[in-house]
Amino acid sequence: MEFIEKTVCAWDEDSIRLFAMPSHFAKSHFLYVQEVGHFRTLPAYRTERASLRSYLICCTLSGRGYLQYEGQRHTLETGQAFFIDCMQHHEYETDPNELWEILWIHFNGPMCAAYYECFQQQNPVVFPAGNDSPIPNFIRDILDIQQRKDIRTDIQSSKIIMDMITEVLQSTITNTLGSSTVPEWLDIVTSYLDRHFRDKITLQELASMAALNKFQLSKDFKKYTGITPNEYIIRNRLSYAKELLTYSAYSIAEIARLSGIDNATHFINLFKARESMTPLSYRKKWRQHS
Repeated sequence: MEFIEKTVCAWDEDSIRLFAMPSHFAKSHFLYVQEVGHFRTLPAYRTERASLRSYLICCTLSGRGYLQYEGQRHTLETGQAFFIDCMQHHEYETDPNELWEILWIHFNGPMCAAYYECFQQQNPVVFPAGNDSPIPNFIRDILDIQQRKDIRTDIQSSKIIMDMITEVLQSTITNTLGSSTVPEWLDIVTSYLDRHFRDKITLQELASMAALNKFQLSKDFKKYTGITPNEYIIRNRLSYAKELLTYSAYSIAEIARLSGIDNATHFINLFKARESMTPLSYRKKWRQHS
């Protein structure tokens, strides 16, 4: 996609826009600030952009704005924010009758893509960032740090960006769950799986514990844990296998069986898919460091 950057720079004289100068080390290893600001927009304010290697979080303090992103138009009211990947084409602008006041930050770093992917899994673009949210204050803190500029600037800014992204992810997950609380049956089922992961366990058996049908159990289990019941069992089995690989002399086939997986080849494939190495490579790696 062709690079686009078209901005009508229409904000009042009290607005702030800072261009950060992070070190090469910070850009290679940290989450780092690119630009950060606080705008009180004027009626003509507008930005269109694409193919910029940056992520943007923008909070509405007052007024109203509009965001066009991934084929959808979003209205940004007071107490709402958005989080976008600036490589994708996007446009945002103020409502000329309800002038937009915003706190915003452009940032990047080696881990940003993974965090953004996690954010997208919750299917939001716009999320709440009102009076109870720390997000606006995180951006204010970064503004203050970037204005002072000393040897701690990159490290402190990176920490706050991390805290901010964590809060965004937590708030969107909470918002996705809505008012629902974690059901009591989930603790019963997961506790049972933690104790019996080496046994043959059927979905019907778990559904009976929860007094649900199999479909509802699978759906709700993933809603509250992020993974399927089968994946939960596999992770328990592989966690136990790691212990045996590190501290026992059992063969790979024996460890597979003791972990609840009858077929050694299947065990190796499951392990490699999740650890990016074979069980034998894992054993050698950890024994080298012990």
